[in-house]
Formats: sequence, C-alpha cells, structure tokens
Amino acid sequence: ASEHGVDTLVVEWWSNLGPVKGDNLGLEEGLLKARFLDSIKWCVMWNNPDNPWNGPWAPKDFLGNVEYWIKNYFALPSYKKHGDGRPIVFTLETTYFTKRWKPDEFQDAFAKADAMARAAGYPGIYWVACLHGGGGAFKSDPTAYRQAGFEESTLYVIAGYDTGGFPAYPARKAVDYAPTLWGQFTLKSLLPVFCGWGSTKWSGHLGTLALDFTPELFERHLRDAKAFLDAHGLKRIIIDCWNEWGEGE
Repeated sequence: ASEHGVDTLVVEWWSNLGPVKGDNLGLEEGLLKARFLDSIKWCVMWNNPDNPWNGPWAPKDFLGNVEYWIKNYFALPSYKKHGDGRPIVFTLETTYFTKRWKPDEFQDAFAKADAMARAAGYPGIYWVACLHGGGGAFKSDPTAYRQAGFEESTLYVIAGYDTGGFPAYPARKAVDYAPTLWGQFTLKSLLPVFCGWGSTKWSGHLGTLALDFTPELFERHLRDAKAFLDAHGLKRIIIDCWNEWGEGE
C-alpha cells in the first residue's frame, strides 16, 4: 500500500460493551506485528453501530474504549496523528450518537474523552465522523457533530446513493454520481472513493452488488476525486471498504 501512495490505514475496531482483545486480533496480532509497519501509519475507526452482535452503547462504554486506545495505541510511533499532535479516531456510524444519546450526553462524553487524552499528554483527539446508511447519511444536522468536536467527515461506502437498480447495479453509476455526492458534505470532507462493493456474501439474493468495476473505471474515479480536491481546496481522499475484497465480492 505505501509503495503506491497510501499513507494511512483506517482500521475497523470492535468492542463488545468494553474492549475485548479477541475482537481485534487482526490488528493486535497482525498489523501491529507486521515487519514493515514503520512504512505506514494507521488509526482506529470504532465500529459503533447498534446491531444484534454489537452494542447498544452507553457513554461509559465509549469512555472505556478511549481509555483502552490511550493505554495501548496512541503512544505507538505508527499511530496516525493530526498535524497538531492529536491522535486521529474515526467513528463508523456517527449518526448513532444523535439517534441514541441525548445531546448533552453526546457532547459530555466526547469532552471527557478529549480530557482523558489531554491528561495522558496529548492535545486532545481529532475526531472524524464516518456517515453510514445510504441517503439518510446527510439528513442529520451537523451542528451536533461540531459541538461534540468532530472536524471532518467521510462515508463508509459511496455505493447506494442514487445508483438505482438494486440489488445489482453498474459500478459506473456510483462513479458518475460521486462528484454530486461529494458536494453534499456539511463538514470538511475526507473525500471518499470506492473500490467496488458487494454484500451478497452476507445477505444472499437480498444483498447489493456493484457490477463491472474495472481498473480503468477506478482510475477515472480517482481522477475525478483529484479534480474535486483541487477545486475545493481539499487535500486527502480515503479509499473505502478494502475489507469487502476479503468478504468475497
């Protein structure tokens, strides 16, 4: 990855109502022991959706996770920091906090997390809001995210936004629509591009599948992203859902 311009891996991090090492063996027994780890940075994306095998989450659970990250990850030379020294953390489904927590709980929990990081010697935590859930991702008011300390946002996957033809659709439709989608961000955008998408290994005939995603289409997608970055004074993109390759699509 680093040889082809990727400078940071965003690692999906799991917890089961509190840090459980077994949920993150791929990180702790894999990436963190990799021979060439010093050639790339990485950071945590907390997998915080509320589903049958994960959650629900209370603020105390979140703060327990933060304590674990501070103790085990943030001091590592390979952990990605913002330019001002703040460790970077993504939350996978940031709309969860506005749906399930009261506004004061949301702000208070993230303020406490920042205070914990400062007490450990960091300037705070740089929060990135990953939005999730199709077209509903842009319907929530970003004010609550800003008040909680989020400064940047991205998407888990761009497939599913005005592509039509579910459960299968031409990947070209997602690539064609991407510049319109990028213009909908209300927080500073960490521009998402995708590398194909499929959920049929999870959901069978009810899953979604992007068809005919070719290297040439990916190149056009990246060139469109670069043009958008240049036109809007942005600097970075994120290639989302590499994990989907490993899930069989």
